[in-house]
Amino acid sequence: MSYILTRRLKNNKSLIVKRSKNDKTNQTLEKYNKSVSALFDEINIQILQELFKNYHIKSSEISLKLKVPLSTIQRRRNAIEKSGFLHHKFEIEPKKFGFRSADLLVDVSKGDCEEIAKEILNQYRKNILQITIRIGSPKINLIATVFYKDTDEAFEIMQHVRRMEHVENVEWSEVVKTVLKNDSGILESIFE
Repeated sequence: MSYILTRRLKNNKSLIVKRSKNDKTNQTLEKYNKSVSALFDEINIQILQELFKNYHIKSSEISLKLKVPLSTIQRRRNAIEKSGFLHHKFEIEPKKFGFRSADLLVDVSKGDCEEIAKEILNQYRKNILQITIRIGSPKINLIATVFYKDTDEAFEIMQHVRRMEHVENVEWSEVVKTVLKNDSGILESIFE
């Protein structure tokens, strides 16, 4: 079995790639039962764009905007949502509850970053929004996004993390203002 994948390049030319059963990319996609060519055609890309603008948009509204039958939109939207390529989640806005949030930038010199992350999570679960392991900076390899009531609480968390074995240094950075959140920008990178 083979299929044709067309990708529009930035210079408005199209690149047509034929994928075969033995192709590594195709095998990876089959492993997850996802066919990129079948899932991301022009209509589905337009559906994605509408969902990025407003995830709560009704399928009937998308149908009217795209001039595509409602049943087609419903079927395709369901396939997109079940594909795993798109995640919908609710996010808490700590500021709305009177909290502040910051990233703790942790330098782990020896040992397992994942173990340090689990230890931070076990101690401060009620304050953790996320913990990520990073590469690229020789001094920062773990970032914990925390929320807190006041500077004293943030300082307590930082002091505890600093005392952990294999933690060399902890810095923090607080988000003051989000200038732009460009979730739909990835669509342009992938499909143009």
